[in-house]
Amino acid sequence: MSRPRTAVVAGIVSFCALQIALSSSIESDTLPIRDPIYTEKLGRLQKHPEFWCETIDPARPRLLVIGSSRTQLLVDARRLEPAYRAFNFGCSSCGPITQLLYLQRLLDAGLRADLLAIEIHPALLADLAEPFELRWLHPHRLRPGESERLQTLGCGPDAISANRCPWFQASSHYRLALLNEFAPDLLPGSQAIRRNRTSDGFGFVASIDANPTLRLELLANAKAEYQPAFADYRPGGPATVALRQMVTLAQANQIQPILFLAPEATEFQSWFGTAGNARIRAFCETLSKESGVPWLNCRDWLSDAEFVDGHHVTPSGATRFTERLQTELPKSVNR
Repeated sequence: MSRPRTAVVAGIVSFCALQIALSSSIESDTLPIRDPIYTEKLGRLQKHPEFWCETIDPARPRLLVIGSSRTQLLVDARRLEPAYRAFNFGCSSCGPITQLLYLQRLLDAGLRADLLAIEIHPALLADLAEPFELRWLHPHRLRPGESERLQTLGCGPDAISANRCPWFQASSHYRLALLNEFAPDLLPGSQAIRRNRTSDGFGFVASIDANPTLRLELLANAKAEYQPAFADYRPGGPATVALRQMVTLAQANQIQPILFLAPEATEFQSWFGTAGNARIRAFCETLSKESGVPWLNCRDWLSDAEFVDGHHVTPSGATRFTERLQTELPKSVNR
C-alpha cells in the first residue's frame, strides 16, 4: 500500500476510534457533559450523605426542593437548618417534564428523602402544541430510555428525536453538549444551557439586584419569552401529566410531596388574564384534591420590588421567601 493511501486509511481509523471513544465516554458519563445542569446539582447533593442512606431523624426531615430556575434562585436551603436537612434541586432550563426525568434519575441513583417540595410554574404548564420547555430539552441531555418516556407523556415522536448516538458521529451528535462545556459563549439563546454561576453547597444560587431601568428591561424580556403561554391560557398537555407523575412517583417511594405555586410579580400575573389566573388556581386545587397532597399558594408572598424580572427573585426576596416557607412546611412526616 502506498504511503498516501496508508496515511488516509490511518486517518480514517483514528477518526473512527476517536468518535467511538468519545461516544463511549459520554454515554457512560465518564465525560459528564450531556446535561451539565443536572451533573452540577447532583455533585452537590452527593456531598450530603443523609440523602443517600436509610437512617432518618423524624425531628429533622430530609427536604428536597425541585423546580425551575425560579426555585434555584428562591429557596436558600441552608437557611432551613436546623428544622430540616434541605437541598435545592431547582435547575435552570427545566420544567415539569425535565424535573420528572431528574427525579427518576435521582431515585435510580439511590436518593432517600422524606419531603419533596414541587414547584408549580404556571407558564410551563400551558397547553401548547409543543410543550414550552422542549425548547431547552435537547436530545443530547437525555439518558437511554428517556425519549420513550417523553412519548408516553404525550410528547410527539418528532418533538424529541432518538437520543442514542451513532458510533461514528459523536462529535456531531454531542456538538451542543461539547460547546456548552467548553465554549458556551458560542451558542445562542436557548441552546446555551450552561451558566457561569454555580450553586452553593445546598443547591441555592444567589440572584442579582436590578436597578429600575434594568428591571424594566428584564421584565420586557420575560414577557417576550413567555408570550406563547399567555394567550387564552389553559393548563394542560404533557407538562401537567409530568407534574402528576412526579407526585405519584414520590408517593410510590415513600416521599411526602408538597406542591407550591411559585411567586410572581403583579404585572407578570396580569399577563395570564383574569380567566387564566382563575384556571391556575383551579388546577392547583384540583391536583391537590385528586392526589391528597397539600399545596402552598406562594404567588403573592413577595412584593414587586423583590423580583428581578417579574418571576425570578432578588437575594433579599429569597431570604424572605425561605423564612416564610419554613413556617408553612409540615413539621413532621406522615409515614
